[in-house]
Amino acid sequence: MPAFRALTVAGLCWSLTFLLLTSTLQHPLKIDTPHGPDDETQELVLLLDYSPSMLLEDSGEEGLTSRRDRMATVISSVLDRAGPQVHYTLICFYTRPLPVVQSAYDKAIVRNVLNDLPIERAMSSGKTDLDAAMTKAIEMAQGNRPGSTTLILATDGDTDNPPVVGELPKALKHSLVLGVGDTKVGQAIDGHLSRQDEDLLKDLTEQLKGRYLNINKEQVPSTAISHLLSSPSTPIHTGWTLARVAYTLFIALTALYALLPVAQEYFGSHWRPGGRLGIEVQGG
Repeated sequence: MPAFRALTVAGLCWSLTFLLLTSTLQHPLKIDTPHGPDDETQELVLLLDYSPSMLLEDSGEEGLTSRRDRMATVISSVLDRAGPQVHYTLICFYTRPLPVVQSAYDKAIVRNVLNDLPIERAMSSGKTDLDAAMTKAIEMAQGNRPGSTTLILATDGDTDNPPVVGELPKALKHSLVLGVGDTKVGQAIDGHLSRQDEDLLKDLTEQLKGRYLNINKEQVPSTAISHLLSSPSTPIHTGWTLARVAYTLFIALTALYALLPVAQEYFGSHWRPGGRLGIEVQGG
């Protein structure tokens, strides 16, 4: 029994150690790092309109939500679905582009900007310069790995300086132009009627070789951001891998070790250290 007990403990130690090491290698402690593997990281550049016209309320199902709040809701939905391989660059714009976040791996930082940071206080008043904003976004994407970058622009297109996009960087693979605001009925602001300029945004989409979406009432479909979603889980292997052998052995040996006292009680020797032999010597 002592030898059997020792073998059981040795088997338990091996299987438990193997399982712990395997678990650590396959699912390491999740510690956020500024950069993931170069061949997996996806850079998402968010270019968001913070001009005064974005405060006009003609968005959402009832048409009572401000364009800025609608933009924040839609971008938050994109963040909810984005996987851990995505790094975020956020540029807000009005009279000039204002980079707020660059290559951040924590989406909570972007959420804080969307929900809490008073970006408008850092902006000087004047005319919306969408062209300068586009130039800045493309400039910030230049240094990224080829084919790794997605640009998402959210705006009503109300600008005095329509963008002219030059040569696209090799890093830029996907572009989404998200239009917000009513496309037909305008609202008065700064001496003119502001509405979503659908024609301007579609022209910009062609320059970017991207896709235009009217998000005034709709969300961004997952098919449009499929490359940003969480990677599919690893397929389940049905064969007997070494890890499965270790797991099965651990369960079996644990049960066996627990039953050792019962086995000793019923099948072990009756001899006890220090006990007397059951032999009586007859005198005579």
